[in-house]
Order: sequence, then C-alpha cells, then structure tokens
Amino acid sequence: MQEDRTLIKFKDSLIVSGTGVMVFGFWVVIKSVLMLVFQRGEVNELVDHALDDPEERKYIYLVMVIILVIIIGIRSYIGLSARADGFGRKKSMVYVIVAVAVLIFEVWATIDSLSKFDGSSFDDIMDRSIEVLVDITTYIVMIQMIISSIAVRYLRRKKSEASHE
Repeated sequence: MQEDRTLIKFKDSLIVSGTGVMVFGFWVVIKSVLMLVFQRGEVNELVDHALDDPEERKYIYLVMVIILVIIIGIRSYIGLSARADGFGRKKSMVYVIVAVAVLIFEVWATIDSLSKFDGSSFDDIMDRSIEVLVDITTYIVMIQMIISSIAVRYLRRKKSEASHE
C-alpha cells in the first residue's frame, strides 16, 4: 500500500517536472531573443561582426532559429516522454539519457558563463546572476524529472515482481 502511494507520488512528480522541462525550454528561447536584442554588441562580436552585414545577418538569424527549434524539440521530447511515462505509458530510457546529456551540457554552459564575471560591471553581474538563478531552477526541475523517472521504473518493476510471486 505504501509503495502504491510512493509510486503515485513519483508519477505525479514525473508529470509536473516533464511539463517544467518543456516550459523552461521556452525560457532558453526567450533568453536568446533578449540577449540578441539587449546585448547585440556582444553577440555581434561573437559572430565576428556578421550582424553588421545584412546578407550575413539573415544567415545568423536562420542558424539561431534552427538551433532554437532543435532545443525546443529536444526539450519537448524529454518533457512529453516524461509525462507519458508518468501517465502510465511505458517509455524507453532514451529520454532519460537525453535529459542527462542536456543537463550536463547546460551546467557546463552555465559554468562557462560564470567565468565571464571577472571585470564585469555591476549591471552585467546582476543580469548574469538572475540568468544563473533561473538556469539553476531548470536544472532542479530536470534532476527531479530524472530521479522520478528512475524511481517510477524501479517501483513498477518491484510491483510487477511482487504480483508474479
């Protein structure tokens, strides 16, 4: 009986965190657009001043849109798979593996972003601090989803073994 309650708790957590993973995927898009609008000079330096040339600007924007669509696609895959798993439709562990890979990459990107704090102005430090706080929240949601997925699998297997005995 207690295991059933625990399973339900982890399934609910999997559904909620799966939704969170998708919602925070849109945060990545919003953050990228805001960065392009408010930090155009820094972005322009990163792409060797390609934003100054109208012809190259089209290609930069196209590449950005493609990358953002891929990010939304991956996060939607992870989130929808987690939700399906939480609703009882068995999914393979692929989405969990993809989630771990995304988490590792995003943590690495945050650490890299933190290395740019040296010599920054107070406003830049505040802006990046807020970004990092939101990013950490996304990591917590992703970690919760991964833990819930593993727990649901374990409890389902345990329940299935108990019913066969």
